[in-house]
Amino acid sequence: MSKIIVGYPSLPDTEALGRPQSAQNRQFQWFKEPTHIYPVIPAYAATMLKNAGREVVWLDGPAEQMSWKEYLVELVAQNPDYIAWEVKTPVVKRVWPLVDRIKKFLPRTKVILMGDHITALPQETLNNSKTDLCLTGGDYDFGLIDITNQGLEEGIIRKETTTPLASLPVIDRELTRWQNYAYKVNLLHSRSHFLIFLKMLFLNRLNILYFLHNLQRQFLLVYENHILVLL
Repeated sequence: MSKIIVGYPSLPDTEALGRPQSAQNRQFQWFKEPTHIYPVIPAYAATMLKNAGREVVWLDGPAEQMSWKEYLVELVAQNPDYIAWEVKTPVVKRVWPLVDRIKKFLPRTKVILMGDHITALPQETLNNSKTDLCLTGGDYDFGLIDITNQGLEEGIIRKETTTPLASLPVIDRELTRWQNYAYKVNLLHSRSHFLIFLKMLFLNRLNILYFLHNLQRQFLLVYENHILVLL
């Protein structure tokens, strides 16, 4: 059984800039106040990998408030087969040397980078770092399943998804450590993104139906879990 770490790296020497918003944030910003936006697609990926029998470790360095040194020590201790990170354009050049550093300690571990910048310029990252795989496209939850199923080890991988989104599982909140994202939130920023999200929903009736169906599944899961705790 392969082991995969899914998450985001802690970045060294960024204290003056703040905390990078790399998760589900189309308008990248550095936040001075600790703000952690729940990374939905990586969370789906981690859940799907776990359901497929992989050993999954969720490791979001910024959300865990880990230094780069602490993050690297944890990576080495876990000794995974794969590391999968989402990266953004403003931080990609900071991530390249971190990948190279990891490969010195974990030469057999395959490092996968994904996200919108990787989708646009995958070869750039392969040329400038020891990254093993660049996973392009927005459906990298399904793409990571393909990589681990097929044992892919290098190159540019693109996942064209034909699977209905309604087949996605309910996200495993415990695996993805939901508490790290529940309390430290920039409310003004979150409000603007929520309004954009609602606008996108109402522009597409199928999205509304899927949203309502998934909301019902999520509610029932939370309700059942609370009943079990009370019992």
